[in-house]
Amino acid sequence: MTPEEFTALLDTYGADLTRWPHAHRRSAQRLLEVSEWARNAFADAQMLDSVLRIREPGLSDARRRRLTDSILDNLPDEPATRRVAREPEAAARRSDTGFGAAILRPLTPLWVACLSFGMIVGVILTLGHSPAPATEAAEAGWVEHLAVYGGL
Repeated sequence: MTPEEFTALLDTYGADLTRWPHAHRRSAQRLLEVSEWARNAFADAQMLDSVLRIREPGLSDARRRRLTDSILDNLPDEPATRRVAREPEAAARRSDTGFGAAILRPLTPLWVACLSFGMIVGVILTLGHSPAPATEAAEAGWVEHLAVYGGL
């Protein structure tokens, strides 16, 4: 096993050799017996694994009650169904004012006509335009490349 393979397996599976693929365990153990570098890398991985296993301390009952109480205290008094039912009315009132209502909405047919005209002109120009000689030469080069090398 090369040092690169050992490092890759160590980074992937950690310092617990039982999680390593079975085919690599014996060669990793042999490398650990003969290589100081491998033992140091393995020790570093063991320290990282121990840090990753540390769990956050749980909340005490008093802190859990305080957290729950603070969440419940910040909830609105009104049920969500009533708020949702009133929101469409407020949204309808808000949509009657502003830049969109004053400028964009009355000009919608004009914007649609301009967009349609631009798309039609673009399609006509694209269909009436023949490919450039450079494009044909480049395409021929790909054909020759594929003929000589047999693929990408």
